[in-house]
Amino acid sequence: QYQTTWPKTVSIYYGTAGCTGLNGYLCMVKITYTIDNKLLNTGAKIVVSFDNYSVNGYKLEGVYTITNNGSANGLNVTVVLTNGKVTHPDGKWYTRTSTTNWIQSAGISTLTIIDDEYNLTGNGSITSSEGNTLTAASKTNLLRKVSCVNTVSGQLDLTYNNIAGVLDFGNGVCDKAA
Repeated sequence: QYQTTWPKTVSIYYGTAGCTGLNGYLCMVKITYTIDNKLLNTGAKIVVSFDNYSVNGYKLEGVYTITNNGSANGLNVTVVLTNGKVTHPDGKWYTRTSTTNWIQSAGISTLTIIDDEYNLTGNGSITSSEGNTLTAASKTNLLRKVSCVNTVSGQLDLTYNNIAGVLDFGNGVCDKAA
């Protein structure tokens, strides 16, 4: 019987000894997904949290929140990472916070995803245990195409330890020339 009660919680428990996947990665302990409404409904949220979770000895922390902003014209979501942290097996770590907005700009009227494209905007920061800081903010929309593994156009304002610059992803060609 189909359940209509919300929220729904799904936990993936790998155990304290861990579980090795087909990709050879050893995952340990637990990831929890909480979904507060049907994902197609405006305002629906997925919250992903980690409970002592690690992959090959790299511990992951933080909370991802994905919110459906609603749109009559394709996908429109905001992804927020709060208190993100990766701790390496040697104890070095990186923290990250970010907010990214994904708005579908192409492929809306077709059934295939290969022609889908998304405009991204947002900002974030990364800090290392060694005291280095990188901040990024979209200067212009970044264009991501499902058919390409790389961002194909747009610009980011970057600051690394007080050194400012702009990262330009090009003119829409699928390449690695950013």
